Amino acid sequence: MERRKLKLLASLTSLVLVIAILAVGVWAATNATVSINGTVNYTASGNIKATIILTENGEASTVTPTVSGGADGSKPVATAGSLVFNGAEEANLTGSFTLGEDGTINLTATEGQATDVEYYYTLTIKNDYTEADSASKKSLQVVFTLPPVSDNVEVTTDDVGENTWTDNTSTRTITLAPEETATITIKFTTNPNVSVTSCDIGSSFALSIM
Repeated sequence: MERRKLKLLASLTSLVLVIAILAVGVWAATNATVSINGTVNYTASGNIKATIILTENGEASTVTPTVSGGADGSKPVATAGSLVFNGAEEANLTGSFTLGEDGTINLTATEGQATDVEYYYTLTIKNDYTEADSASKKSLQVVFTLPPVSDNVEVTTDDVGENTWTDNTSTRTITLAPEETATITIKFTTNPNVSVTSCDIGSSFALSIM
């Protein structure tokens, strides 16, 4: 009888030990969370006629960009995730798009998951002057400034305008003829092995007429 009790006690002890080990294993697979923050700031000058759209992870942004400066009646129309300039003369116009609902996006990666976790935003900038605007045909110059350098941040572009950008510079100048469009995508990726806990992926661009 004593032997059976000892065997039962040993079995219970082993079971408790196994449960403890599993619990530690689950605890060790702690989620890795990265806090991403930033805004996309802009400046504008000249009689700009253009549409700027911000999307996040392929979806339209729900936050309306801010607009400061400029005379009444000449300011661009700001709606959720977009700005539309109507060709009126702009001077010292500034503003910003907020990333996420409040400027912060939290990404969580779990140990053992098969793919990286990512967040990306895309700016689409279209010169709304047309070939028919012969008397006022304008080229739109966009000077885009990259986010702070980070191994986790990737920048891609798909544009038809004349541009210059090298890997060792932080800005890119894109010249868009009438009806041309440029897109710029900023993507952040993370996984449980990434030690970074926060990252600023804000950027900026300046619009002017050539």
